[in-house]
Amino acid sequence: MLGFGAVMSPGAAACGTTSSANLTCPEKGGIYPNISADVIFHRRLGFGFDAVWRGGQGLFGGPAGQPYRPILIDFNGVYQPRISKKVGADLMAGIGWQTTRFYGYTPTSGCVYFAGAPYSTALLYGDVTYGRSFESMTAPDNKPAAVAHGEACATNVFYLVNIGNAGYDAAYNAAMASVGANALCIHLNPAQEMAQPGGDRDFRGALDAIARVVAELGRPVMVKETGCGISPAVARQLVAVGVRAIDVSGGGGTSWTAVESHRASGAEKARGQELWDWGIPTAAAVAWLSAEGLPAAGVDLVASGGIRTGLDLARALALGARAGGLAQPALRAVQEGGRAGGEAYLQQVIDGLRAAVLLTGLPKASDLATAPRVITGELAVWIAQRPR
Repeated sequence: MLGFGAVMSPGAAACGTTSSANLTCPEKGGIYPNISADVIFHRRLGFGFDAVWRGGQGLFGGPAGQPYRPILIDFNGVYQPRISKKVGADLMAGIGWQTTRFYGYTPTSGCVYFAGAPYSTALLYGDVTYGRSFESMTAPDNKPAAVAHGEACATNVFYLVNIGNAGYDAAYNAAMASVGANALCIHLNPAQEMAQPGGDRDFRGALDAIARVVAELGRPVMVKETGCGISPAVARQLVAVGVRAIDVSGGGGTSWTAVESHRASGAEKARGQELWDWGIPTAAAVAWLSAEGLPAAGVDLVASGGIRTGLDLARALALGARAGGLAQPALRAVQEGGRAGGEAYLQQVIDGLRAAVLLTGLPKASDLATAPRVITGELAVWIAQRPR
């Protein structure tokens, strides 16, 4: 039996266009066409299929968001008992799921609030949507609306496209140009892969792949870790193949190995728990690479992993970093306080950095690298044991 039909869904609460504590907006109501089929093959037992989709496209993220359409699918076992000669019933049980289809975007000239993330050129802030993966940008006519709005509204933000260590692809340049990216970031995550269900544990050829990207891309390339830090030995190899920017992404912030341990089971879960806090702390990694002479050789160091305040950032710059990166506290501020909360948090970080610069008697933040330093405690122990 094959059937067609439609259902009506009531509308949900509207999304705010300037601020919201939610990272996504509810699906709109409307007419949902559907197609279904039942096959009965033995003593009124069989199976059924049903697919339902929204007739018109919605806007994910509010009025200026990305066009999308929810699609719901289910498979069921079916039993059709006869109640009378002309009346029967369908008893079904099964499994269903929802997928979401995203479509091309309509450019606008206005700065918008998309998916809980603010754009603010006044704070030189490109939000979480600027952490784009290469794969998400290569589908034809599928340029993310958030990126489109970012180009219009955060034009003075340095924008990096992030990929895994997958080797060079000629499509990188076209994809980066399509979203106005300034540089490519290659992330290293072996500890995460070790704990990740189905993780890629074959790291052979990684350095050769990075060397090819640097040689052929024609754009700046930064290499970063994902929570375990970059050692002097690894940094020297990266510099040798032409890398001129390294984000140490050390221990102290979000542990992606720990995240994977929550997803994994069995041996992988145990491995993730064992390696939960593996790695070099951010401050130690920056100090080690600075002592290696990387900043003096023109290699920019970025300190990320555990940066929470302006004072944290000032300390990282004093150790030799050119810049600092943070994500979790900014995301939390946006989630809890919307655009206003995100901007308030970032302004607090900026003010804290400015205060530290002022209190050290320096004219600008980049001068912190020349400020006198007193290093004590655990960090002093790490620095004293720098690998030679």
